Amino acid sequence: MQLFSEQNYSVEEGSKKREVGSEKREVGSKKREVGSKKREVGSEKREVGSEKTTYLGLQSCLSYEVMNTEDGSTTVYIPELNETYHSKYGAVSETEHVYINNGLKRIDKTTVNVCEIGFGTGLSTLQTLIYAINNNLTINYFAYEKYPLTTYLTSKLNYGDICNCQSYFDKIHNALWEKTHKISDNFTLLKNKVDVLDANLKFPENLDIVYFDAFAPSKQSEMWNADLFSKLYFSLSDNGILVSYASAGVVKRALRQAGFEIKRLPGYKGKFHMLLAKK
Repeated sequence: MQLFSEQNYSVEEGSKKREVGSEKREVGSKKREVGSKKREVGSEKREVGSEKTTYLGLQSCLSYEVMNTEDGSTTVYIPELNETYHSKYGAVSETEHVYINNGLKRIDKTTVNVCEIGFGTGLSTLQTLIYAINNNLTINYFAYEKYPLTTYLTSKLNYGDICNCQSYFDKIHNALWEKTHKISDNFTLLKNKVDVLDANLKFPENLDIVYFDAFAPSKQSEMWNADLFSKLYFSLSDNGILVSYASAGVVKRALRQAGFEIKRLPGYKGKFHMLLAKK
């Protein structure tokens, strides 16, 4: 397993996770198949850099590694939390399964407003862009992330190569925060470096779909609450949806309390279920 570590940088870490999916994609003239999902990474030998980090209000020394997943795509791993940003069974495959095949494909519109809670590695943004290009959709994409990954880490991710769209991946990460950027003719991106738990934060209106991609409830419980889900509920258009890899009871209860109708769908490899929430 090939690993890259980042050392000696000061970060505050706070919004990411996952578990789920598998699928096929077309980018440009290339067809690709990808594979599998989730986290809990075992006892493989790793090189680990360290940095002093505030995580969920606690002072701790966290390190970040870029590691390969089973479908050949990379993800970011935090050893101290035993947490990955994507499934160890396949970062690209999981993201496609949860957010594209069971999310974006359900929206029957030619112009779609997408909100992502947990921008993380930018993989969901990239795959949404690819789907938009291949299906002639116009996407307005709003991404939220309190603690962005460093350029060092994102430069080690191989999504641009795997998806045959490195220039788009670079544009996504080079886009300045808090500014709207035209990544392609039919894709605009606004990255917001904010705390989504801020009571004063307002989400855009008439959202069609929310990708809810925070770290797992067991690692970041404060993110999975009815107040946040309620704000997202009222920002969605009629018949708007929220999708997430997580299907824990606490998540379902909070979503129902916010007004959503919940449906369990097959999860990605290593996970029985994911959630589809409808307004």
